[in-house]
Parts: sequence; structure tokens; C-alpha cells
Amino acid sequence: MFATLAPSYDLSNNLISFGQHMRWKRLLVQLSGAQPGMRVLDCASGTGDIAFSFARVTGASGSVIASDITTEMMERGMQRPMKGRELVSFEHADVMNLPYSDDSFNVASIGFGLRNVPDPVRAMREMARVVKPGGCVMVLETGQPDGAFMKPAYYVYSRFVIPLVGGLVSGSMQAYNYLHKSAANFPSGDQFVAKMRSSGRFGHIEKHRLCWGTAYIYKGVVL
Repeated sequence: MFATLAPSYDLSNNLISFGQHMRWKRLLVQLSGAQPGMRVLDCASGTGDIAFSFARVTGASGSVIASDITTEMMERGMQRPMKGRELVSFEHADVMNLPYSDDSFNVASIGFGLRNVPDPVRAMREMARVVKPGGCVMVLETGQPDGAFMKPAYYVYSRFVIPLVGGLVSGSMQAYNYLHKSAANFPSGDQFVAKMRSSGRFGHIEKHRLCWGTAYIYKGVVL
């Protein structure tokens, strides 16, 4: 599915989020505490938005790997004329079985990818494994807003508008119907924090609610 979406993926994301997803990704980098010279692994990186944002912070003295299992997405990322592109390495890797040694990175991140993984807790354990103690795992994921107005309004938008817009741009409405279903069924807020705790790998966990709860950033400090 993601191989098919690769040519239109960035445009679709900009349209359906009104450009907000880039602001959220930059905020994830800021909240991670990344500094020049650090090593960062971005998992399920797609076309590399988060990886490029990290590279602009870690600089030439640092190292950023954008990993994904979909070759077409990575190829698209490697062709993007983004600032920091030359500082990012794209590598094929499965977040549930990362080919990196223990304690290899200062930060590991994943944006809007964890809900597509068969076992999210196992994926978080793997990400924590490759991060040095005291480093962090950063997760950006969809949420479900509450409230008498936002809850039904967001349901209508995600159930009908997103598949329509995404389908028109990509030619695959089915893929964006999947987006609605996967987001609606994925735990968010305190429920997701509980999943992070169940991994047994984090000493401190925090959550940051975005846009009335339509998305969240989670930070887990590795034990």
C-alpha cells in the first residue's frame, strides 16, 4: 500500500493535515532534546520528514538514519530537495527487528507509523534497545479528540473527507479508508502511555496533546 502511495504521499499529507503535520514533526524534534553531534534513528521514516528535521539540528557532526521497509518511499525521500538531505542516510530496516547494536543512538523516533506495526510494544522495545540509557524514544501518532463538537466533527472529517481528498490525489481511496480505521482503533493519550509502560523500557514517559487531541507526541526516556 505504501509503495503505491509513495508518489503522492507528501502532497496528500499536506492537504489532509492543512500542513500541520510538519509543525508537529518539528515539535517532536524539539521535545526530544536533540543536540548537534547526536546520533538519531527515525523508524518507518517514509520520505524522511522527521529525519530531515533532526539532521538540521544534529548537523554535520551528528548522524541521522531514516529507516523504512518500503523501498519506494525511501527512494522518494532520497530525491527530495530538502535542507539537510546530505546528512541523512536511508536504510532498509524493520522497526520490530532493527539491525543495529544496543545503545547505538541518542534518539529513536517514529511518526505516524506505529499503528501500522503488528506489535507496537515489541517495536518500542526494539527502539529502546538501540537507544543509550538516558536517551529517548519519540512517537508521533494520531489521536481521537473528545468534546461535544470536536469528536463528531473529526469523525466526519476522517471518515469521509480524508478518504475523498487522499483518494483523489493518490488514486487509492481504499488506502485512506484504511487510514481512518487504523487511527480510530489505535490507543491514544493515557491508553497509549499505558502501552509504553508495559514495555518495561522507560523510566519517564510524557505525552503532548496536539490540535484538540487529533494527534499526540509521546516521549519515553530509556532506562
